[in-house]
Amino acid sequence: MAVGNVLRLTIRGLLARRARTALTMLGIMIGVAGVITIMSLGAGAQSLILGQVTKLGSNLLSIQPGKSTENGPPVQAFGVVITTLTNQDVDALRNQARLPHVMAVNPGVQGNVTVTWGSRSLDSSFLGTDATYPQVVNFSMQRGRFFDQQQEQGGANVVVLGSSVSEELFGRSGVDPVGQIIRVKDSQQSEAGGTPLRVIGVIAPRGSSFFQNQDALLFLPLQIGQERILGIRHLQVITVKVRDASSVDQSIGDITAVLRQTHRIQPGEEDDFTVRNQADAINILSMITNAMSLFLTAMAAISLIVGGIGILNIMLVTVAERTREI
Repeated sequence: MAVGNVLRLTIRGLLARRARTALTMLGIMIGVAGVITIMSLGAGAQSLILGQVTKLGSNLLSIQPGKSTENGPPVQAFGVVITTLTNQDVDALRNQARLPHVMAVNPGVQGNVTVTWGSRSLDSSFLGTDATYPQVVNFSMQRGRFFDQQQEQGGANVVVLGSSVSEELFGRSGVDPVGQIIRVKDSQQSEAGGTPLRVIGVIAPRGSSFFQNQDALLFLPLQIGQERILGIRHLQVITVKVRDASSVDQSIGDITAVLRQTHRIQPGEEDDFTVRNQADAINILSMITNAMSLFLTAMAAISLIVGGIGILNIMLVTVAERTREI
């Protein structure tokens, strides 16, 4: 039979059962569109998650209290409070003779506070840090400046606002936030009205990193965040910036040696801290996102199989109806 005759017979058969043809084509289109959508969502989610980590660079190390397994998170990630990192560790890590590839060491504590200015208030998160923060994390100021070492070590009541915090507190009033006095109060803080802080700067919008909206943060001097708001003496994290990515492995070894000596950990004993680099975080998140992509692909394959079975059923019914004619 000529190809033209086959095509004409096929078209005639399809037009004879318009509803069935339309439903079959719709099933095929939905199945293909579903596969494409699911695969695109998986790839987009993976790109978004990895982008959160790689945004800060590949030459940052994170030191957290508590020992963890090679691929698992530190125990403090499960809500366990560990106090093994202190300000003395930061001083030890700033020893250039023992850590020649380290460019900056930045301590940090975090918590939640209620911020008030006049009649306005909002719940926000804060980062207690020191004047080395701009050396570790790249950002630009929208207004004012970041606090310096003298203000940080002198316990000055100053604060730097993220852009969204500034917008919520001062945006509608038209008041320049720099120079204004706000009050911050933790839920456990007994001081009536909270701690008064003078706004000295606003950071330009920079989005999210490590799944935290940086624009919704307050940046306080470390002493205020530690002692006056959280009432603690230990650190929750120490961030170290090394000279370049090629120095990461050597710096991890140097940091481990310094902290083991500072913490008086004997040979054979486990560390009471965890040093992680960005590559570790990327590898862990890649494993998670790859598993998620595989799961989504399997779901798409199941959808295609179900759709194929439905189309096969329609074809069998069609052939059975025309058996006598054939």
